[in-house]
Amino acid sequence: MANEIAITQTVNNTSLGSNKSVSYRGDWTLKRRQVLVKNVGTTEESFSPDADLTTVGFCWLTNKDSTNFVQWGFATGAYGGRLRPGDPPTCLFVDSTSVDLYLKADTAACDVEIEVWAR
Repeated sequence: MANEIAITQTVNNTSLGSNKSVSYRGDWTLKRRQVLVKNVGTTEESFSPDADLTTVGFCWLTNKDSTNFVQWGFATGAYGGRLRPGDPPTCLFVDSTSVDLYLKADTAACDVEIEVWAR
């Protein structure tokens, strides 16, 4: 079966007159995924997808904390994003299970839900 994965993101800001919607549809050949909740502390921690996933496609990150944010990046000490409390899940497109994700909480430890889908 084709196009088993569908991702849609919409941003609408009427005061700026902006409405952006992006959709993606793709095949899910391996039908494998990894889901976990990781408690991320204020010292940098790394996460690597399970090697059984082989071809990683998507990584969803959700900050479960109600107060503190978590920084994320693909190199130690180099954070390119932030998971704020209450934000919707962040979707990353990842090429390989050999890619490490680095996470660090700002003020206090935060639970981060990580869901990785193999394509």
